[in-house]
Parts: sequence; C-alpha cells; structure tokens
Amino acid sequence: MTVEALVGSLSQSEKLLAMELIWRDLSNNAADLPSPDWHDAVVHQRLDNPMPGEVLNLQDAFREIQGWRNANKPSP
Repeated sequence: MTVEALVGSLSQSEKLLAMELIWRDLSNNAADLPSPDWHDAVVHQRLDNPMPGEVLNLQDAFREIQGWRNANKPSP
C-alpha cells in the first residue's frame, strides 16, 4: 500500500493525529531540516515591517485568538 493510499483510508481524526505525530517527529530534528531560500528574506521583512496596530503580549494574543475562535464557531 502506498503512503497516499494509507492516508486516504484514514478517518479525519486519524489524519489529524498522524499530522501531529509527523510534526512532532520533524520538530525533534528541526536542525536537520533546511529552510527554503525565501524563508530568511520573509522573516527579516516581517521583523522590519510589523503589522500596524497594538502589540500584544503572548497571553493577551492567545485570549484574542480564543475569543475570535469562539465567536466564529458554528452553532450545533
């Protein structure tokens, strides 16, 4: 069975779990993953030109994102 066929046979929750496991594995060896050539330029551009508006600390940013997610949840 090919990887593509295996992934196609998984349920949505199994696919999400597989993505999480793959991401965790890749993250454990992040130094072995080369960044694409464009990545450094994009990071520097974003650091040099942050989005306008209020700068939030991490906790406030998480609260804002959670509020947005809760407001946009489909009703059951």
